Amino acid sequence: RNRIADKLQAGYREVEKKVKPKKSAEETAAQRAPHEPFLQAIIEADEDDLTPHLIYSDWLTERGDPLGEFIQVQIQLEDRNLPFYRRPELQRRESQLLARNVRQWLGDLAPYLIDQRFRGENYRGGNTNFSFEFRRGQLASIGAQFVEKTFGETLKASWRCPLLRELAIGSASPFTEMVTISQVGHIIPNSHGLANLSAAPFASLRTLRLHTHIWQQYAKYEMHPVLAVLETAAVVHELEYSGFFDATMFAPHLPQLKSLRLMNSVATLEAELFLQSGLLRQLRTLDLPGGITIDAAEILASDHAVELRELILPQDRTAPDTISVLKSAGIPVRFDIC
Repeated sequence: RNRIADKLQAGYREVEKKVKPKKSAEETAAQRAPHEPFLQAIIEADEDDLTPHLIYSDWLTERGDPLGEFIQVQIQLEDRNLPFYRRPELQRRESQLLARNVRQWLGDLAPYLIDQRFRGENYRGGNTNFSFEFRRGQLASIGAQFVEKTFGETLKASWRCPLLRELAIGSASPFTEMVTISQVGHIIPNSHGLANLSAAPFASLRTLRLHTHIWQQYAKYEMHPVLAVLETAAVVHELEYSGFFDATMFAPHLPQLKSLRLMNSVATLEAELFLQSGLLRQLRTLDLPGGITIDAAEILASDHAVELRELILPQDRTAPDTISVLKSAGIPVRFDIC
């Protein structure tokens, strides 16, 4: 039966669906202009300074913008001294505000981060392609298994990009389980998408998690400002990809890197590259879930200028002799039981 004809016969009338016109770039910029001083203050502030966030929250609340309350709620949830009985209530309110407003808050990024848009259609893979997280009311983290040109262009053009604190691409994403090298051959981003990301204004980015293949490409963009302020890097790699170590160990554009996580075992070759590069002299935390050989440990221990405050190793894969070598050199060792 023709349901439309039945409806019309019953007295219903057909109307055209009104499509809301998309705002022009000029309209979007004009709408964002009053927010810019507040956002710039947040970008320039220290990570522990909540003042610019609270000022922005008050300004938004005065104008009836729910983002103001959302910022307040998330800041309260950061407080370790928050009474335990208040936390569930705040978490429920956080979820409510996010569910009602997230699409608006994400703007042009919503088709990717919410609808999982990839190559012009919804992603149909086994896992979601994009993941994201808000902190203090701002988009703070993005995880992406795939990177393509349109996403890179959208992120680069978004006013949310300068506020992003963490970016993860490929199997190094903190939002997904680690996968083996054979499983990630299809997620290597094309050069256009990566180039767009490398040109993005990541004013606040401090943590970058990449797969080896992606890191080797990204590290080529030596003059990109994000690498100069990067504090944490995590890389999934396999030992045969020695090009990764060349790109990382001898990268003069990583002067602020303080924390590095490498997924596979560090052997003699990698330890020698560490020593030659001088990177160990600026790192404070080195996390090696894949472990380290005793020969590599002896090489690291020979550098008396090492200022590591923490070398994290797997307890079940670290030989007692290796531990003795490291501790005798004054390198603090902490075990990751997991």
